[in-house]
Amino acid sequence: MDYFLNGSAVSKVRILRFLEAQSQSVSLTQIAEVCGIEKRTAKKNVHELAMELETLTDQAKIVRSEKKKGYWLERSFAFSVKTIERMYNQHSLPYQFLDTVFKGQFVNSVKFSNEAYVSYGSLYRSLKRLVPLLNTFDLDIQLKREPIIHGDEKQIRYFYYLFYWDSNWAEEWPFDVISIKQAEALLDKAFGRCQESLLYWVGVNVTRIRKGFTIARDRFFDVFVKTHPLFEQFRKNIYTFYKELTKINDRDLEDEIAFLFLAFISFSYIEKGDQRSISFIQNAFSNASADFVKHTIQWLDRFIDFFGVAISGEEYTTLYANLINIHLAESYFRGNSFFFSNDLSETEPDQLIDSFLNHLTTQVVWLDKKTKRELLDRYRFLLRNVLGFDGAVKPIKIKLYSIFGEAGKNVGLKMVQEVYPHSRFCERGETPDLIVSDRDYVTLKKEKANGAVVCILNVNNPTKQDYLRLENCIRVILKENELQPTVSNVIH
Repeated sequence: MDYFLNGSAVSKVRILRFLEAQSQSVSLTQIAEVCGIEKRTAKKNVHELAMELETLTDQAKIVRSEKKKGYWLERSFAFSVKTIERMYNQHSLPYQFLDTVFKGQFVNSVKFSNEAYVSYGSLYRSLKRLVPLLNTFDLDIQLKREPIIHGDEKQIRYFYYLFYWDSNWAEEWPFDVISIKQAEALLDKAFGRCQESLLYWVGVNVTRIRKGFTIARDRFFDVFVKTHPLFEQFRKNIYTFYKELTKINDRDLEDEIAFLFLAFISFSYIEKGDQRSISFIQNAFSNASADFVKHTIQWLDRFIDFFGVAISGEEYTTLYANLINIHLAESYFRGNSFFFSNDLSETEPDQLIDSFLNHLTTQVVWLDKKTKRELLDRYRFLLRNVLGFDGAVKPIKIKLYSIFGEAGKNVGLKMVQEVYPHSRFCERGETPDLIVSDRDYVTLKKEKANGAVVCILNVNNPTKQDYLRLENCIRVILKENELQPTVSNVIH
């Protein structure tokens, strides 16, 4: 996401992250040193940031300590720096241009410049910054006359999926031709469950189709999609509803359903115990010569050799299914997703996992850690999820949300148990006391309205501040329930 921000906004986000991590006030000198800016620039940015926070959110404000001549961030439990970063991003010129073009609202450069209150020269310089980013996705932007994005339709959709998913961070729904309820209904028909990121694939696809852009038939549709054991049921479940949403003819609809299936599979996560895992092994027999199958088998061979242990059938099928998804995405789509600010790249290093990944890069010719960073990130989270976390359940009713599925939820659960072990999962129909999430999802509004305390945590790399925030949330719940706090001393 930082790719779209100007220098001032980047500095403000860094300052905000630094202040959030502090338990006491910090000086302008400290802020300047940590953020890599001059002291006078830090003073200017802190002042502007304080004023902007007043209009952007009611969950945080910058307070100046007259006694210590420093600054600190006063915030609520549910505050997330990512939310502010998202707001800055959506006010940036590159974001506004890409969003306007996608929605078919771009008329001409003069009108766009006037509405954005910038000169054409500023617009041109901002759009020129997009060229290297778009090129990595095999896309191009015409700048000599009116700006137009050129490229394969599947690449345009892939780019915009990453663009909207990253810049909205599951907190807002940016599509106007389809509602989030319709997208959720489609996803429920397709998979019987909701993975937040896949909703944005639905939004991008339906919008592009409704604007008159259809996907071209691809060999992957026949090689992978049509031979997949899950496809026919998938097609049957969504055919009528998807036709209503897209309003296209039957021939184009068949290709669009095949593409949607491929996109969903490429970016889905298959949980342990999911019976669908076996279908990926079945499909591999039909595609044994395909690179995404070869890479998966080579990866598993290196994994077993490196760790020197046999893994269970459930672990093997879970790894296999998810590796097929990862390698399918790498084979079908082109583009370096790490150009977007990616949560996966911010994880705390794990010596054992990283040792294996370093070993893997020396053993297979198709993986270069310099150019395949997004692959390594997905591998890392897959391994962490398979290794997993376990925990007990008891009195405070909790509900967990995470973009990383069970892996992220398990980290959140482990943190709750470390701070306050007396918790249990919220049953269907119950109102949770505590919601632990890695972001302020738009779908949490109903839970908040019912009185649940929402605690936003960084489940990728938990810090002391995350534990403090969680402890404070639990104390509030215990006080409301008139229970005696017995939180652990894990953070003291």
